[in-house]
Amino acid sequence: MIHITGAVMSKINEIKALIISRDETIFLWSWMTALTCLIIGQGFPPLQLTLLAIFSSMLIATSVYIYNDYIDIKMDEQHEEKKNRPLVTGSASVQTALQLSIVTGLAGLLISAYVNVMMFLSSFAFLFIFSIYSIPQIKLKKRFIMKDLVIASGFFICSLIGSTALTGGIHWQGVFAGFNFGVLGFLVNPGINDSFDVEVDRKFGVKSLAAELSWHTQVQMLGAAIIYIIGVSVFAVFNLGFNMILPIPILLFGLVVLRKLPTIYPEFNAEKVLKTRNTVKAFVFFTHIMYLVSSLNLGFTLL
Repeated sequence: MIHITGAVMSKINEIKALIISRDETIFLWSWMTALTCLIIGQGFPPLQLTLLAIFSSMLIATSVYIYNDYIDIKMDEQHEEKKNRPLVTGSASVQTALQLSIVTGLAGLLISAYVNVMMFLSSFAFLFIFSIYSIPQIKLKKRFIMKDLVIASGFFICSLIGSTALTGGIHWQGVFAGFNFGVLGFLVNPGINDSFDVEVDRKFGVKSLAAELSWHTQVQMLGAAIIYIIGVSVFAVFNLGFNMILPIPILLFGLVVLRKLPTIYPEFNAEKVLKTRNTVKAFVFFTHIMYLVSSLNLGFTLL
């Protein structure tokens, strides 16, 4: 009995370590689904359907990212930060990782199928696209621009999961927000995230935009992302019913970000880029909140 209890606790600790190592990413995708539900429900979406959609996204994100960690063990061993992940350090076994990936993936699909067919198809698309991102025989991660497109698609797909869960189809406000965050992610990811992985990516043949494009181009993409999200926020007000409160704070915060770009433009400096990354992440999260706030029925408009 003691031996069985010890084995169970060991397995639980392994699963906990694997999930914690990916908690930020798992949160990102489930948050995108939650945000879409909140936008659709104007702050008060149906609780049961919303929780099922969030939980499904959370489980599928866990599945695909734990599988990715299994595939990328050799790469992660040579990365300054990723070398501390459980599969590299041995604090979790490959067997546990694969079991967790399979169980969470199936559970996420089952939940989505319980809700409705359209949510199941959206969830399956999430699982399928992010799986072939890692599968060695296909490995979209190694193909030029595909790595960045797959990651960006996650925002759109997770917004579809939320939309189909609540409406059975496409709710244009919620899906529009997800699409825009995908474009934003595509443009900012090379400069503020993948730029730290360039050396390892090139060694293992991963043709990310950060590895293939010049540093100056990556910073220009970052600037274009800020300008884009400011512009589409105005479009959202006049075409999709968002409140006029949306673009003004985004514009002001966007100008703060744009003022920081000249400091990192001349060359890649890890310390300066890290500081800029924190500002950009705050801007992205702030933009998410503003889309939510401007979807609420506030009882007034600024125009």
